[in-house]
This record gives sequence, structure tokens and C-alpha cells, in this order.
Amino acid sequence: ARGLSQEASGFKNSVIFLFNTGEEEGQNGAHSFVTQHPWSDTIRLAVDLEALGIGGKSGIFQAGPDSWGTEKFASAAKYPSGNVIAQDLFSSGVIKSATDFQVYNEVSGLSGLDFAYTDNTAVYHTKNDKVELLKPGSLQHLGENMLPFLLQAASSSELPERKTLGEGGKTGDESSIFFDILGIYMVVYRQGLASTLYNSVIILSLLIWGASILMGGYPAAISLGLSCLAAFFMWFFSIFFSLLVAFILPKISPSPVQFVAQPWVVIGLFAAPALVGALTGQHLGYVILERYLSSVYSSRKQLSTAVQDDLAKLEAERWLFKAGAKQTLVVATSVLFGISLLLVLSGTIPPYTEDTARPVNVVHVVEAITREGKQDVSSYISLFSPTPGELTSVVETIDEGFVCGRDKVVDFVTFQVKYGCWADEDSKDGWSVSDIHIPLLHVNSDIEEDERITEISIDTKASIRWSLAINFEEIEDFILKGNSSEELVPLGNKSSTDGWHIIQFSGGGQSPRKFELTLFWARSAVHSAHDVVEMEKTQQQQQPLLKLRTDSDILTPKVERVLEKLPAWCSLFGKSTYPHTLAFLSALPVEQFYPAVMSL
Repeated sequence: ARGLSQEASGFKNSVIFLFNTGEEEGQNGAHSFVTQHPWSDTIRLAVDLEALGIGGKSGIFQAGPDSWGTEKFASAAKYPSGNVIAQDLFSSGVIKSATDFQVYNEVSGLSGLDFAYTDNTAVYHTKNDKVELLKPGSLQHLGENMLPFLLQAASSSELPERKTLGEGGKTGDESSIFFDILGIYMVVYRQGLASTLYNSVIILSLLIWGASILMGGYPAAISLGLSCLAAFFMWFFSIFFSLLVAFILPKISPSPVQFVAQPWVVIGLFAAPALVGALTGQHLGYVILERYLSSVYSSRKQLSTAVQDDLAKLEAERWLFKAGAKQTLVVATSVLFGISLLLVLSGTIPPYTEDTARPVNVVHVVEAITREGKQDVSSYISLFSPTPGELTSVVETIDEGFVCGRDKVVDFVTFQVKYGCWADEDSKDGWSVSDIHIPLLHVNSDIEEDERITEISIDTKASIRWSLAINFEEIEDFILKGNSSEELVPLGNKSSTDGWHIIQFSGGGQSPRKFELTLFWARSAVHSAHDVVEMEKTQQQQQPLLKLRTDSDILTPKVERVLEKLPAWCSLFGKSTYPHTLAFLSALPVEQFYPAVMSL
């Protein structure tokens, strides 16, 4: 900001620095700004600075929809960094996350750039995710790129136009393809040029192959097919060998992700087998091609056997390259794999360290299921981790009576724990059934005329952070109001994921605790008594109508003891979808809305 202010005399545009909170609670800060702040209508370009690790190079991982920002950044930045592949992975949903940039783009129709630090992502949202551990030079790299870019953008009279709502996606030739070369230069070209370039390469390749087949006839066509088969073998064996290691490693090592603390181990454990697999597939394809060509040349009786073999080899190498140092590469990569595996199995390279700790969660869970106005309450301590692998070593270190297994399933509304550890001992301490923290779901009315409408009161008690899931297999729409009768979620424009619409709420000290929920049932959800009985006969689990989780940042005695005994290489994991240390789970069963079933 200081650097920009010294050059502001020549600016044609203002630069707004937005420091907002609420990103981890559903991008609340960004959404509030673009929908409520009077300056939001004046903005033409958004630049979002993120961190998915603790330093390294800050690179572009989302851009657009207009390519203006990417092109200007590439020309102005001193050390540009970014790759469109990261953008494709993020937009595909492989990376289950969201940033403020998506709000600026999708809600406000802004073009822009999204930057992120991505080194050592294993510490993300753990105790080691802090400024003190930021890698040296990270902020300098970001500053040397961002300052000249912002100076150029602020002085430009050609900022991209804002898209209208619903038009914010990348369209046609406007989006850009970008990648950097060693962090020194960035290549940027638009989608229109990319399509022309890629199509030209494809057409030229087809022409070359076609000419080779026309000149060589039937044997050339077979050779081309065998060459393609060799390429398939390379991919197949490369992926197969890596997957084989990934499958065997958890069986023989303490953790399936031995490379978290030392990422370079990936080269020995997975890259080496992949290279051996690729060389194996290439060699197999070459042998098949050479034998076929030998059979072709053997029909030419005027040539000696030695000449026939030489011609077959030369022709095979014309279609399929043969590496002369293949045996040396196979031996070297096999040795590298063996050494890496030995280091892992011996414990010389631990999967986690104090600086790169394993994320875990310890939650005191209180489950309360509402049936006919009464609550069935149970409690236990749940220990789980978002990383793969068993928690046996952690449980043995803690020694607090935890039992682990895949049957210790917990539905935390926003996600499900499919493997975890439970401890029932002392789980009654720190709360009581009459505690003010236990939330309530109460059915006020259930009227069925032209359509079925149910009104439900929700009391989150002391909690100001909660998540509610509504069964959209049964419900078509809903209205959510606060205790002041203000509509927090209006009627219409609802979506669902896997049959559930999820609401996440996080407020301040004065935020409401009581809410009114009006449900509009889907006509297809009207089950007969016979339908529900048949479900019970076939042992189909009936999903609840509502699922509610309320969070409290309270340490019960049992949780406090567990946290004190956690190994140094473990760290609590925090995210907007994850519960606090005390979580209350409530559910409203669907069955109670079909009283005819109860009498059968």
C-alpha cells in the first residue's frame, strides 16, 4: 500500500485493500462486501490473495473469465508464477475448497486473479499454519510481483467490464491458457489461439501418419497400431506399478502417506515405479513391433537373415524410439525405490513430525434424536483424522479407552467420519441433559391441504455456530427466519448435493439463537404406510428429515485430558465444516410424520 501511494498521482483507477473475515465460514466477508458495500458497484477487477500452505511462490491458480488480468500480470510481474492446470483441477471439484474469488466472480461478475501459496500444504489449518513458519522470501516474491501489476492496473483505462449475474463463467475465446517457465517468464494465450494451435498439431500429426501409411501400405498401418499399443502399455504399466505400491504400502508400513513430512520420498516410492512401468511398457511394445516387422521382412527371400533382422530393428525404431540406456535406468530406479522403501519401513523417515503434524480432531459428541417431542440422548468422545490411515498409534499413546474401527461412523451434517475412534468412559462429565447447550427441534404445525407445509422451531441454545441439513428427497423448498421474523433464507432458488441442502451459520455475540423453519414438502415425498413398512422389511435406512449440529468451543474434562496427551506429531485440524470440541447432534426422523405407519 505504501508503494502504491507513492505512485498514485498517475492513477486512473482506485485500489481498494479489503481485509475481511468469514472466509472459512462460507466466504461471508466477501459476500457481504460485494452485496452490501456502496463501493462494490465501482469495482472492475478483483485480486484475491490466498494461502494453502506456509510459503513458497505465490502463483495464479484461478483467473478470468476475462484474460486481461492474466496478460497484464504476465507482462508486469518480475517473477510470474501460475499454471492453468491448477485452475482446471480446482474448477473440476477435485480440490474440495472455495475461495473469496469465487464470490467475486460468481456473485458480482468480476474478472480477476486468485493467488495462493502452496508449499507444505500438509500444515494447512493446523498448529503449524502460522506466520512465524512462513518460508523466507515468500512475501518478497509476492510483493515484487504484485506491486508492478497493481501499478499497471491502476494506471490503465482498459479494465475488463463486469459481467452480468449468471454470465460470470468462462466463455469461448475470452478465457486464457497460461503457464510460467521456471518462474521467470509467463506464457499467456487466449482460448481461440489455443484451439487453433491444438487443432493444427492434431491435423499435422494425422497427415504425417496418413502419409506414412500410404507409403508403407498394410505393414505400416499395423506398425502404427502397434506403436499406439506401446504407448498404452507405457501408461498402463506406469499407473499399475504406482497403484501397486500405494496398495501394498499401507499393509507393511505404519502409515499409507509416509511422504507427508518428507515430500521428496514420493520420487523414490512412486515416481521410480512409474518410470520402471513406463520403460517396461515401452520395451514390451517394442518387442511386439520388432517381431511383427521381422515376420514381414522374412518374406523377402532375396535378403539375408542378418539384413532382415537389421531392417526390422531400424523400421521398429522409426516407429518407436528405443532407449539405449534402458537397463541402466531400470536398475537405478529400482535401487532408488528399494532405498526409499527401506528408509520408510525402518522408521528413519517418519510420516509426521512436530513441524509437519498429523491433523486430528477430538470432539465430545452429544447425540439427541427427537421423537414425538422427547429426546433420546447419548454421548461419547470421537477421535478422527482427515488424513488416511489408522489411529492405532495415537490411541495407544493417549491410553484413554478409545476403540477404533470403520463402524465408528459419525454424521457431522457437513461431512461423515467413516473411520474413527470412540471412548464412552467419562463422556457424561462436562455437560448434562438439562444443559442449556442441547439444541431443540420442535414441530409447531404440520398441515396438509393443497400442499403439505410443516413449521418447525429451532433453538440452538448457547451456540452461535451451527449447521443444518434438510432432506431434499422429502422437501421441495423452505423459508428460514430469525427470531425477529426477518427472512434469512427466502423461498426459491434452492439446490442440493446428494439429496441434502446444507446451511452453515456463524454469528457474533448478538446473533439470534432461535429460528423458524417452514418446510414445503415435495409431492413425490408423500409415502404411504405400505411404502415405509416395505422399507423396514428390506432394512433400508430411512434418512431423517432434518439434521442439526451445534458447536461450542468448550473443553470437557475428558477432551482436555485427551488433548494434553496427544503426541507432538499430532495437531488439531480446524475448518469451517468441522466441529468444535463440543458438538451436539440432533435429528428429526421422517417416520414421525407418517403416524399411519406406527399403528401397523
